[in-house]
Amino acid sequence: MKTRKPKTKPAGGKPAPTRTKKNKKVSLPTALEEQRFRALIENSLEAIALLDAQGRLIYDSPAAGGLLGLSPQEWIGKSVFDLIHPQDIGKVQGTLAEILEHPGRPFKSLFRVRRKDGAWLWIEAVATNRLADDVIGAIVVNYRDITETRQAEEARRASEHFRRLIVDTEPECVKLIAPNGTLMEMNPAGLAMIEADSLEQVRGTPITSIVAPEYRHAFAALHKRVMDGETGTLEFEIIGLKGTRRWLETRAVPLRTTSEKIEALLGVTRDITEHKRAEAALRESNERFRELWENTVEGIAIHYNGVFLEVNPAICRMFGYTPEQVIGRSIFDFISPEVARVVREKMLEGSDEPYEVPAQRADGTSLMVELIGKSITYRGRPVRMVAVRDITARKQAEEALRRSEERYRVLTEASHDMITLLNRELKVEYTNTFAARQIGAAPREMIGKPISDFFPPEISRRQEANLRRVIESGESAYIEAPVLFGDRTAWLGSWLVPITEGDREVTSVLIVSRDITTRRRAEEALRLNEERYRALFEETPISIWEEDFSRVKQYIDDLKAGGVTDFRSYFTAHHAAIMECVGLVGIVDINKAALQMYQAESREELIRNFTKVIDAGPAASFLEELICIAEGRTTYSWEGPDRTLTGQPIEVSLRWAVAPGHEEDYSKVIVSIIDITERKRADEKIQRQVRHLSALHEIDQAIGASVDLRITLDVFLRHTVSQLKVDAAAILLFNPGMLTLEYAAWHGFAATRQTQLRLDESHAGRAVLERNTVHIPNFSQAIPLTQSRLLSEEGFDDYYAVPLMAKGQVKGVLEIFHRSSIGLELDWLDFLETLSGQAAIAIDNAQLFEDLQRSNTSLTLAYDATIEGWSRAMDLRDKETEGHTLRVTSLTLDLARAMRVNDAEMIHIRRGALLHDIGKLGIPDHILLKADELTDEEWAIMRKHPTYAYDMLSSIAYLVPALDIPYAHHEKWDGTGYPRGLKGQQIPLAARIFAVVDVWDAITSDRPYRPAWEKGRALEFIRSESGKHFDPQVVDAFLRMVDAPA
Repeated sequence: MKTRKPKTKPAGGKPAPTRTKKNKKVSLPTALEEQRFRALIENSLEAIALLDAQGRLIYDSPAAGGLLGLSPQEWIGKSVFDLIHPQDIGKVQGTLAEILEHPGRPFKSLFRVRRKDGAWLWIEAVATNRLADDVIGAIVVNYRDITETRQAEEARRASEHFRRLIVDTEPECVKLIAPNGTLMEMNPAGLAMIEADSLEQVRGTPITSIVAPEYRHAFAALHKRVMDGETGTLEFEIIGLKGTRRWLETRAVPLRTTSEKIEALLGVTRDITEHKRAEAALRESNERFRELWENTVEGIAIHYNGVFLEVNPAICRMFGYTPEQVIGRSIFDFISPEVARVVREKMLEGSDEPYEVPAQRADGTSLMVELIGKSITYRGRPVRMVAVRDITARKQAEEALRRSEERYRVLTEASHDMITLLNRELKVEYTNTFAARQIGAAPREMIGKPISDFFPPEISRRQEANLRRVIESGESAYIEAPVLFGDRTAWLGSWLVPITEGDREVTSVLIVSRDITTRRRAEEALRLNEERYRALFEETPISIWEEDFSRVKQYIDDLKAGGVTDFRSYFTAHHAAIMECVGLVGIVDINKAALQMYQAESREELIRNFTKVIDAGPAASFLEELICIAEGRTTYSWEGPDRTLTGQPIEVSLRWAVAPGHEEDYSKVIVSIIDITERKRADEKIQRQVRHLSALHEIDQAIGASVDLRITLDVFLRHTVSQLKVDAAAILLFNPGMLTLEYAAWHGFAATRQTQLRLDESHAGRAVLERNTVHIPNFSQAIPLTQSRLLSEEGFDDYYAVPLMAKGQVKGVLEIFHRSSIGLELDWLDFLETLSGQAAIAIDNAQLFEDLQRSNTSLTLAYDATIEGWSRAMDLRDKETEGHTLRVTSLTLDLARAMRVNDAEMIHIRRGALLHDIGKLGIPDHILLKADELTDEEWAIMRKHPTYAYDMLSSIAYLVPALDIPYAHHEKWDGTGYPRGLKGQQIPLAARIFAVVDVWDAITSDRPYRPAWEKGRALEFIRSESGKHFDPQVVDAFLRMVDAPA
């Protein structure tokens, strides 16, 4: 039934009842329906509004009044935009436009409106354009207040952000570990603990990989308990990614989902390394103090007002009591009243001075003790600590000394030592009979006279100087000197002992002399013998070391006791153990030859840097020495490279043997080291001459195999530069008719050579005119004017021009250039002359057989055909990648051209692309053709194929420039590739170009285990690996090339 839109509304804001066109009165069913509809609207919890096309309110349900705080009279007829938040008006206006454009289609919107009280509410509204509906004729809007929901969401986001902020700034490690034990999340503090540069570096790796081996089992057990629903803590050590060991304490709890399923382990870990060190230091300090307290021979007691608080074992042993019998009792319980009075006075005085008192042991025996008190703070209160020393023996000794003085006087008289006592004026106060008899006088004749009266003047002056030093210093001295007794010279060993009274100055000197003539003669003979052996030791040209391996032997014995049997494997896996053993070697002596060999200033310097010598030089040899000791062998020999303290490389022959009688503990080992550098150089010289002969042979073959002078000269120059070890070389051909020299070939220059020179404008022309070799040192200062523009930028410093003579005629000139001075050696000059003869023969042959010159094209084609044959062989071997090689070669060349690679390099790029997987010839079929996923061990073998390629091709001279792709196409821009882990620009450009093409072909080609990727997905993958796997510049060029129209 059609109705009309109401033109006016009653004041109450309710829509006027509609009437039909034909009937003025509403029928009963329509009235009931309208009542139900009105009841539904007016009792709805959501507000319902009707708007006109301009957004003015036509009708609003009662729920709106409670929502906005506005009555219908305040609200009807006004624009809804009057209440919408300024920041949301634009969005709502746009939604209104869409609503008007799409009748009947509901639109949802979120925006803020202002309540009557000024508060802002978040509203969720759904509006439908029903303007064309004859019954409704308005935009119907259902809306509700979602402010609390919105605030809850914002609070949740803020809370989540706050929690993340707390985790990221938490100074302790917070981590999530997956059920399989791999790392899921870790905050920055944790990454710093494990020495990781980023989370990506360690995410997905087993967490036990950084746990020290000895704690992995315990960590795995903790992980299992937590994943079973328990919580737990563990103290353990880790080894960081950069090798640092740390003690950590972790508390782990299960992280559950809302369904109570355990999805991860949440761990909070703190670094307790310093705590562990402090604990160890405290234990050590306590142990030292306890050891001192327990083992000191002095009695120590601590008392408070005379009541014992602590006593050490020494004081209990001294007095015969147990600690339980002493602690808690008064000191006065153990001493007599007379002694107690003295002790009490000292306690009251707080005296720190020692004093002596008699005491009594538990068994009733007496002793004398010396007491020294000191005030200290103990457990928060002032106490006295008393050191008690048993001086009974000293007192008894003093008494015994007094009683025995007379006995000693008798003994001195009976002694066969010369005993004399002098006063400060060096006059004799006492001398025994034996001394007087040796001098030739009676004791009574010597008393009171200066000692100098009885010796010749020279001996007396020396003797007086020694005696004066003893008197002035107050220190004893032992002097050995020859003395003349009549017509006999004897050696005396004399002790000069100062005698003092209390703390006063020296009052007298006691001289005790003994005839040591026989001993001196024996020592002299021994000294001469030792000097002879020392001279042999020092002057021998062989480096000799006397070393002590006993601590190394003990270290190895301890390893054996710990179960180590395979010492090669053990030391190979524990380089630190090798260096620890180096530190255990004792250097007893070193001769001068060793100092000279290792360029050390002194024995001390060489011994101090012994570890440096081993680490920089024969570390591999020392490993073999350790194995030798472990096997019980007593001799060892080795030859190999070493380094001096200045870093100079040398070659040595090392041998050592355990000295007889020291085989059990290796405490004396004689090591001899011979510098065989010269011998090695001689060997190298022979090898160099062999290489020279080989090069000459190859040049001969080139001359005989081709009369194409360019090819021959190119081979010649490459060998010339290589064998002479110079930077550049060139061949100029002599034109006798024009008297000019023309550059025919060159090698090693940055710029193209000038094609023609007159004889009078170059050093080469001089060599032709003089028919002799021209040598120009400091070449940069003597460059001919005609060549200065080309040669001045090359930086050459040394120059040779050799005329090429054949059959008495000059055929040309060989020029040699080097950017530093060439060390002149006769062999070098001889070889240069030989090479020049070979060049002359080559030129002569070419000129004689110009009409028979053969092109190198066929040989080049044969090389390339061989390469393509190898490539097809690889494709035939691996059916999965058949056709792959030709595709990637073609696309690689296209990309190289797009990156403006020069034509010369394109040849090598093509060869390298064709041979990129040649190394897989070295991979066994069961790995290369395996259908299943490779194991770690099989992957390790598979990753060797670039190295196999290098080994196969590097000896083929013409393929060396093409090695970049076969050897480096699996390297990655971020350094994670293989085999060498090259990074960034270290990777050759050809390999960087090929890497992108190789991956592109792999992912866009069908494989038995997956279909080819569609182009868009493949391009996105290539783009995502830019800066990681691929060179960003190469990726940009590739994307431009692929997206370019065909």
